[in-house]
Amino acid sequence: MTDDIGNERQRAHIAALSHEIYRLSRELEENEKKAALKDAVDPDDPFGNPTEYSNYREDYRKVVPQLDSPGYRMPLDPVYEERRRLRFFYGTAGVCALFQFFISNILGNLVSSQVFAALKSHNRGVDDYALYDYFNSSSISAALNMLVFIVSNVLAAVIGMRAMGISPQKLVKTHGFRAGNAVKYCLAASFIYISARLLGLGVEDIFNHYRFTTHTISAGNSVTYLGVALTLIYTIIIAPVTEELLYRGVLLKGFSIANQRFGVFASAFMFGLAHKNIPQFLIAFSVGIFLAHITQKHGSIIPSIIVHMFINFFSIAVSILWSLHPVEARYYSTLLIMIIGMIALMIFRSSDKLPSSTPMQSRRGASIALSAPMLIISVIIQLSYMFSRIFGVYELDIFWQIENIFKV
Repeated sequence: MTDDIGNERQRAHIAALSHEIYRLSRELEENEKKAALKDAVDPDDPFGNPTEYSNYREDYRKVVPQLDSPGYRMPLDPVYEERRRLRFFYGTAGVCALFQFFISNILGNLVSSQVFAALKSHNRGVDDYALYDYFNSSSISAALNMLVFIVSNVLAAVIGMRAMGISPQKLVKTHGFRAGNAVKYCLAASFIYISARLLGLGVEDIFNHYRFTTHTISAGNSVTYLGVALTLIYTIIIAPVTEELLYRGVLLKGFSIANQRFGVFASAFMFGLAHKNIPQFLIAFSVGIFLAHITQKHGSIIPSIIVHMFINFFSIAVSILWSLHPVEARYYSTLLIMIIGMIALMIFRSSDKLPSSTPMQSRRGASIALSAPMLIISVIIQLSYMFSRIFGVYELDIFWQIENIFKV
């Protein structure tokens, strides 16, 4: 009897020890898992940068698939595979910009030259320059311009989204954007616009002094009611939507994959190039930095679309008002707008700085972008086109050249 009681106690003691061992083993495993998770790289913030906007980050496993593997550590300098993937994103952004450039220019010139040729065939004996003036002043030019740019911007954006795996829904999901923000951003953007425009006028004066011009191919100047209406619709509504989809939607995402600060300046630079002349480059680049900043802040292109619409409307309104008022009134009204806009910009920048770059991010921005062949090709071609305009290649010459190609 005593032996049975002793055996029972022994078994109970062994069972208790086994249970305690099991409990301690599970606790140890849980602690190891917690430690591993604590030390693991966050796929949405692999560089641990608190100055970046979390709502705008992309999963960096698109670039480094093994990012969340146990024990993985991000190296200071990117390894070959990471560099290759980054070049893909930067190069794809360059391809999208180049595609938009070729479609808007080549398709635009092809279509325009065919319409121009049709006009010539139905108006034999009419001076080419007179016919060209009619073409530009009618609604035909405005309609063709709108159609070509819609197609080029949207197609380039779709190609970029598919190639880089960008969700359209994420481009419009807005965080923390209110009506007050919209007013403040529009006022701030008006200051940036006027400052850059004045700088552009100074640059134009310098070129004019040496008998060059920074003006390039224009979309025409329609004088018909329909032409003016189409131009206004395109300038104030369609252009802001389609351009923001491409430049702040696709290009900014691609350039910001590893470094949001680099993304701001790179996308603004490509946006400036798309305007094909130096004064408008200065405006587009300056405003583009601001548009990219608010896009990252709110994680959406909606704020930048609204501000872009306002800027385009504002530029038209300013041109009209300046033509109707005396010089002194222009001076004081411009000064007042700039003061109000500067205050709005200072208020914004006091609480919202551009993201800074960590040492690891600095090694994954411009230095790698400069080794992306398609991005470099895109920049060179667009720069060459811009400067070729300065040295005397004219739109009517292009029409004739394309017409001669089709004759051959």
